[in-house]
Amino acid sequence: CSPETLQLCLDVVKAIKSDAGLSPSTFIRSKDSTCSASTQPLRKHPTGHRYDTPHLQSTLGPLFAWRGNWYAIASRHMLLGADETVIYTALCDAPKRQVLFMGQERYDAFIYAIMREVSNLHFSVETMRRVLLEQASPQKDVFLERILADYERRLQRHGIALEQAMNDFNRLEDRVIGALDWAPEIAVNLPYTRDLCVVKLDKNRFQGFEENGVTLLNTQKPDSDIIIRMKAGFDWPFDGLLRLSGFLSLRQLQDFSENDPYPNACRYYQVTVRTYLSDEEFTTSWACGVLPHRGDRCPFSRGGDAGALIVDANGKAVALVTEGLKGQADSCDITYGTPFQWAFETVIQGQYPGADLFDF
Repeated sequence: CSPETLQLCLDVVKAIKSDAGLSPSTFIRSKDSTCSASTQPLRKHPTGHRYDTPHLQSTLGPLFAWRGNWYAIASRHMLLGADETVIYTALCDAPKRQVLFMGQERYDAFIYAIMREVSNLHFSVETMRRVLLEQASPQKDVFLERILADYERRLQRHGIALEQAMNDFNRLEDRVIGALDWAPEIAVNLPYTRDLCVVKLDKNRFQGFEENGVTLLNTQKPDSDIIIRMKAGFDWPFDGLLRLSGFLSLRQLQDFSENDPYPNACRYYQVTVRTYLSDEEFTTSWACGVLPHRGDRCPFSRGGDAGALIVDANGKAVALVTEGLKGQADSCDITYGTPFQWAFETVIQGQYPGADLFDF
């Protein structure tokens, strides 16, 4: 961490503490966010924004390969306006609708989170150094020295991550990951839910991508809360990535009442049927409802989750989130999604024949 970067972090956090009437030695923690640094280059955050509306956020769904290019499934209503209901196809001579992986507000929050962590780590390092210098005993405190060395390494990693983020991703154009390529027509008189679109990705921005999957909460060791909800004999992935291994059929989604040999496994889903009324006809639409589990009041989704892939305990794709829960209050509301088998085999492969979720 360069002296200039460290001083910038200290000045920014000090100014915020001063405005809030806090002591300079007060630690600032955020309840709803965490910050960590890696020895690897920064990877792109799996959120998408339109370039001209960076305040709107959704989540990229699974990636697929087609004719040598990489694409990602995303939420249609977040990347196209409410009045844009016709088929969208990117034209070679038309301006591209570019997609960002962080809007300005999200980027600013990301930068401040690292700055806050750098400031707190610096305070801890300076405190431990002072304690070691002031010790009267000639015998060294080996335990404290070990902790100090760990904090110094973390401070260095966070400083490098901050400098990279500020230098390489400062401008909106630096955060472009691709462009909107295609979106199906969406209307009341069409069957099923078509709130999805396809983004053509810049492969150079996804050099760290290996395969589709869900990152579990703790990559260092198995998480007991997750383990008890998995099928018997579940092996915790060594890298914390629950890999995509196929998808559930509509029949499997409907067969919610079948006898389950693993009663503690994740079985939150159920297909519901909605009927929409138009001027000309009734149209039936299927949606996958993610149900609360045993009175658990924690929300399954949050704002900005539209487009995210729902995966079951076996790594099977279940559905694409239609819309995340608005607000921050805990809720047991049902989250609805588009059944993934239909979305991929009928909608996506209808436009991109031979699209592959697994072979990159």
